[in-house]
Amino acid sequence: MIIKSSQRSGYLELACHLASGENEKVTVIGSRDVLDETILGALELFQATSNGSNCRKHLLHVSVSPSPCIEMSSADWEKTWRVYEEVNKLQKTAYIEIEHFKHGRTHRHRVYERVNAATGKAINLSWTYPKNEKVSRIMEVMLNHPITQGKHNKSVIIYLKKMGLKNVAAKLYAEGISRRNQTVAKYTHSESQMIKQGYNLDIIREHVADAWAQSDSPTSFKAALNDKGYIMADGDKSGTPVIVDSDGHVTPLLRSINIHRKQGGLPTIKKKEFMKKVNYPLPYVDAVREQLDEMKNINNASLDKYTHPRNKPEIKNIIKFELNILSNNSSVKQQRNKKKKLLEESYGQRLYNSDLLRYWKIDRLGNGSIQLKNKTGVIIDSGDSIQVRITENKVTAIKAALQLVKLKGWKEITVTGDDEFKASAYEGAIKVGVKIKIKNKHDSYLFNKAYKSLRSQGLVDPTNTPTLLNTKNTKNINTPPTTSNPYRIK
Repeated sequence: MIIKSSQRSGYLELACHLASGENEKVTVIGSRDVLDETILGALELFQATSNGSNCRKHLLHVSVSPSPCIEMSSADWEKTWRVYEEVNKLQKTAYIEIEHFKHGRTHRHRVYERVNAATGKAINLSWTYPKNEKVSRIMEVMLNHPITQGKHNKSVIIYLKKMGLKNVAAKLYAEGISRRNQTVAKYTHSESQMIKQGYNLDIIREHVADAWAQSDSPTSFKAALNDKGYIMADGDKSGTPVIVDSDGHVTPLLRSINIHRKQGGLPTIKKKEFMKKVNYPLPYVDAVREQLDEMKNINNASLDKYTHPRNKPEIKNIIKFELNILSNNSSVKQQRNKKKKLLEESYGQRLYNSDLLRYWKIDRLGNGSIQLKNKTGVIIDSGDSIQVRITENKVTAIKAALQLVKLKGWKEITVTGDDEFKASAYEGAIKVGVKIKIKNKHDSYLFNKAYKSLRSQGLVDPTNTPTLLNTKNTKNINTPPTTSNPYRIK
């Protein structure tokens, strides 16, 4: 049995995931203290409950997947959820429960509302990973399921002994799970998402493992990676080397090497041994990405001529490139902090890992407007309207403009521009739950077309229907076919 949980916001995205058509069957099993027992209705109620609190991640999303070929009865599910709630103190918390059936297997989800409607306080949840494994091991023993190898098995056994569950602890110890080597999943969640986007991780891992096997020093290892088309960098977690390809994709180095070696029946590499072939300091991963974007703009061409395996670069060019990035590491962090401070002061909201900070240059203009600029276009927030000047990728620019709409707290917008811009803006607004004010029948046709397209993919909020334009108190977003006539959102 595997239990996963996450604390999050974004009720609309979660509702789309839970109602996804990827599953062969989606069933609402039950709920507690919920008036509307539809997925979207329940999550909207949870959203309303959290509005009076300061809790950002007010939803607790839990999934329980039994071992393959195991069928759980209703009583088994009830026992599992009861133990889970006892461990996490969720016995009186509102929830909705959904069952998914896919590829011959059943698993269930529960979404809990962490915020207490009466007090406005959120339930404190900590150490969720070990707690999930405790519940999983307890239920595997109680239901006589196969014992799953977990990361925290030793601490689980100690915890069970302290709780007086010595018979459960003894059975787990007899299974030898505390003495087994930890298994490594082939793909993490983020890696699985990359594969869905067409990113071939198996080939990348093969390249990295070959570079490791062919090298005997840090210099030769880095040269071998450069020769394959990758740049070594320091990951988001400092001290964890990663590689970045010409498209900005990031892959962990040691994990990639060990998974490929394990598949080939070779022993894995210990981190101490691995770090002997890595010379610090390394360029910061975000600095690498930003300089890759700058080089693409400067050369007005793909970076493939520098890094593609078919056009092997000279090592000295890569070294020069990395030295430039190293010198910019500290300035990248300072620039990001400066942008973060400017946006938080302007919009009165805290920002955490926003794409606006990573991919846009942000300035305050002389007239007080906020300007966002990168290779895809220019966005100007002048207070009562947002102008968008698109040069390359309209979807990226519209997404950023709608992020500003959310920061400003606008609930409804009108869109000005050509049909292509309007259609993209309508689609983006529907996804993030912003209502659209429609001027005429033609705009209504464009909105309905975007709405039906998203609805067929299960990505739509049924409550986001267009309203007739009221010229008073409207907010506007727009962008230009030319610089003199910008498209507008307001």
